[in-house]
Amino acid sequence: MTAVESYSQFTRPVLPRLSLTGVANNYETDFYPDGRIWVPPSVSGAREFLMPVFITNNWYSYRNAQGAALYTVDPIRSFSFSVFYNEKAIRFIGVETVNSVFNDPGYEPLAQQFYIDAEDKLDDYYWYYINPNKWADTRDNLDGRRVTFNGTSMGLALPNTDLDVEEFKVLFYVRFRVMAERQEGQGGAGFNLIQTTPIYIDNRSVKYNDLDVAKQNSWLGFTDYDINNYQNLYSRPIIGNGRGRLDGDLFYPDTYLDGMNNAPTAEDDNLITLPGPLSDDGMYKAEPVYPGVITLKISDDIPSVRVASVTDDAFPIIQYEQDQSGNELPTMYELPTIVLVDDNSPEQFGLARMKISNSTSKSRLQNIWFETDAAWLEMHVDDLNENRTLTFPRNQRRYGFAQYLDNSILGEELDPVMKPTNDDGDVYIRLQCDPTKLPPRGDGEPHGVHIGYVTIKSDYARVSPIRVKVLFLFMKNPYEPDWNKAPGNPGGINIIVRNSAGAGGEERRLVFGTGTRATDGIDLLYGEAAYNVPLSTANFDARWFPLRADLLAQYPFGFGDVAPNAAAARTVSRDIRAYNMPKGQNSHIYEARFFNPANAYPISVEWNINDFPQGAQLFIRQVVNGVPLQATDMRFATQIDQFRRSITIADRNVTSFRIEYTLPTTMDFVDENGDPIIKRGWNLLSLPLAPTNTVHNVVYKNAINVPWAFVNSQYQERPNLRVGEGFFLKYSSQVDVSFAGSIIDSITKDRHNVRIWAGDFPDPQFNQFFGGWNLIGALSNITSIDGIRFYPTSDNQLPSLAYTKQYGVYGYRTDLGYFEVSNMVPGLGYWIKASSDGFYGLNPTYQLDKQAMSNNTKLDMIERSTKITMFDNAQHRKDIYVSNDQTANTGIFELPPVFSEDMFDVRFNNNGYFTNDNESVIRVQGVTYPVSFNIEKADADYLFVDPVTNQVYGTIKAGTNGNVTIDELPFGAVKMMKRAVAGEEFAFTAFPVPANDFTNVNFTITDNDFVSVKLFDALGNEIADFINEYRTKGDYTETISLKNINTGSYILRLTSGTKTSVVKINVIR
Repeated sequence: MTAVESYSQFTRPVLPRLSLTGVANNYETDFYPDGRIWVPPSVSGAREFLMPVFITNNWYSYRNAQGAALYTVDPIRSFSFSVFYNEKAIRFIGVETVNSVFNDPGYEPLAQQFYIDAEDKLDDYYWYYINPNKWADTRDNLDGRRVTFNGTSMGLALPNTDLDVEEFKVLFYVRFRVMAERQEGQGGAGFNLIQTTPIYIDNRSVKYNDLDVAKQNSWLGFTDYDINNYQNLYSRPIIGNGRGRLDGDLFYPDTYLDGMNNAPTAEDDNLITLPGPLSDDGMYKAEPVYPGVITLKISDDIPSVRVASVTDDAFPIIQYEQDQSGNELPTMYELPTIVLVDDNSPEQFGLARMKISNSTSKSRLQNIWFETDAAWLEMHVDDLNENRTLTFPRNQRRYGFAQYLDNSILGEELDPVMKPTNDDGDVYIRLQCDPTKLPPRGDGEPHGVHIGYVTIKSDYARVSPIRVKVLFLFMKNPYEPDWNKAPGNPGGINIIVRNSAGAGGEERRLVFGTGTRATDGIDLLYGEAAYNVPLSTANFDARWFPLRADLLAQYPFGFGDVAPNAAAARTVSRDIRAYNMPKGQNSHIYEARFFNPANAYPISVEWNINDFPQGAQLFIRQVVNGVPLQATDMRFATQIDQFRRSITIADRNVTSFRIEYTLPTTMDFVDENGDPIIKRGWNLLSLPLAPTNTVHNVVYKNAINVPWAFVNSQYQERPNLRVGEGFFLKYSSQVDVSFAGSIIDSITKDRHNVRIWAGDFPDPQFNQFFGGWNLIGALSNITSIDGIRFYPTSDNQLPSLAYTKQYGVYGYRTDLGYFEVSNMVPGLGYWIKASSDGFYGLNPTYQLDKQAMSNNTKLDMIERSTKITMFDNAQHRKDIYVSNDQTANTGIFELPPVFSEDMFDVRFNNNGYFTNDNESVIRVQGVTYPVSFNIEKADADYLFVDPVTNQVYGTIKAGTNGNVTIDELPFGAVKMMKRAVAGEEFAFTAFPVPANDFTNVNFTITDNDFVSVKLFDALGNEIADFINEYRTKGDYTETISLKNINTGSYILRLTSGTKTSVVKINVIR
């Protein structure tokens, strides 16, 4: 049984073997694709390269199936061996235990934890191991140098390689400097001496720990030495003195070294040569190799990078540098064509391809790195790629590596053991320009021309680095159609010109439209190009032409189309104009000219009205001899189907048509800081402009629900929107900021018919009216609420304007909730309260300095009240007010109804934001906890308690600035209780309210005086006298019996000297 049993598993330790080629009896093609080291000569400065030393290490203690230790060895903690080389070709520089070149963790050295000492010196034993006859020629052996490596572990032992299969791994790297020089301008004659020479491991001594495997039996390295067993298992042949070699007492080198052997099987005239497997000695005489040997080849010339197209057309060179002889060497190439893509390209990427090759014959370019300087410029392996070493790490498409690029070696030269080699070919890279990774330009958009560079570097190249300039044009889509930017759609407004030839006719597709940064001339930004051939006069043809004389002279053959690229244009002609027209210009006029054979009339011109922006006006006119005929509204031309329209041209004298395109008005729905007015969450909106298409998700593309209007005291969905009507609409983080349509300059019954409704019950404040809340819309300009007007119904019901203004006009903001306004902003919706049914109207009026609230009575009441401000953790805030005026009409502070539980809202239990009750429940919703109630300069003590459990959340003391923070309100409500401070303020309160059999009265008198507490009915009649006596200054609480009092509303009046205070009280049975 051998050391490797069935299933290729090692069953006992195997002597380590060193190799310079990395594969048993062969070579590692990742390093040496033809089994040799190829390096270029030095030209200016030092050229260096790394040579790996490989090892297979299965020196490992084993156990049998029962766990008993067998074949016990000490792990390798030191090693020592030497490498011979020719000093005329290269010179030893140092040792590296870190992989600094190859892009593969498998090439990381095993000796990373070893200290390696190296001694380099002349040694005339060079050549003897390979060819003793050549060694005898002092012209060769005197150039030899031997570098000895002594490695000592700094901690861990040398790791084993794969224990299941034979595997070579890098032990460490040796760095050499190329001494052979080439003088520029001298060709091959410029070399200083050697070009082909061996590098090899000295077979005379290879030590692991204290065991020299070249001279000593391997069983001496076992700690459980069994001479009877191990001598049989580990016996090795020696070279033998009978061959007449100086190293005859050594073991055969293939037992501790590995690699190729190209020696002949026998040489009758030279028995000292170690026999090999070949019958032909030609390669051995030219490039002898044994285990532990590799051939160094120094090429005639230095590799050069060449950049070309996949069809091998060289890229233009746009930058050079001069060498020492004055020769110009290319340092920068340019992609010969600009890379194009637009927003509607199905592939979503701009693509280009390039071929990278080595242009120097009989040379190998190695360690080639590729890198781009821009996130949008990515590299991929092209389908045509031939080079197997080209790799781009996953998710690192800006960086790539190829181990080598060969020229006239692979595929033409045999390897050292006379086997043919295969040409790996050149590198083909697909450049992918990703518009999603483009940085914004100065105008904030990514569209336009971007410049990127691909850098190619190699320390083997004549010139390094070399750069390839890439121009990438990310074309903009036209503004039209703003609702449908599907992949492959050419954008803009599409026109099909079709003649009557054959069964189905011939057709030509044209596109026109507008866009930012577009001009009346050629705009490559939008895929426009100039034709260089005239309009055909033999075959059906059509294209756009400029109307301006100066542009027609510049582009006499009209406009072409190169979107998304010239090879696959979507239409035959494209004309995109400025979206933001100069002041005073309202329309663009486009002219299409065509040629049609006489027998192919009539011609149809077709389009889809869905391409038209909302609010745009388009008219088409046939032109005869330069004179436009009657205009046709393109929205109402001959109908083909639901959306397609057309005109027919039957007159052979008509050879062109014109389209007059009036752009819609657009509105950026942002505030003075440029931030969107629409916010995340519920928004109260109205149409800012009158759109052509009123379907809600056409106007509000990013909204997440159907709008809700308030009609006749109930909410209704509004899938089709109406001018003058308000509605609630919800958004996530993506909001709408731009709208298009015609100006809303007024709202009238005749044009808009916006119905408003009274309520279902009498108004408690004005019981002659059945007041009802209504949602209304604004105009396209800021308008004062004084512009509100009402129209009567058919039965002559007419809402009272005074009644509506008494309650006020309310808007809604996600951070403030409902708030009263005096001016109405375009695009926002508003609440009004109507006294009866009618129709809503709005005229354009505006007062810049008008108060936010137009009702002076309300303003006066608020100014004399205490403000409570509620804040929450989502930056919501709301002001509510508490008044000491017990006669105040709090009903006019009523707030509109809320739409949804997640809307932010704060109000008292009287449904308003103003109260004169000393105890009142505050209802909150749509808040993010904790919430805080703040008061500045409190006029009394304010307690905030749970309305169910009476848990006290906190108190704000009179005369202080304070706040009460509450982590959670289980029922969305908190009771506010106002208490006067004893001896400082005359105060009077009663609780509970409403009352049943009794009530408690709290009062504070500020002076010693006669005090009375009496009960009066609503007409002012005295009903009961509860207290009537002299009291000293202080606080009092009394319980008053109401058992004999009927159900109704009453007033308790406290009198102390000249001071009086009243409290409303309801008695319920």
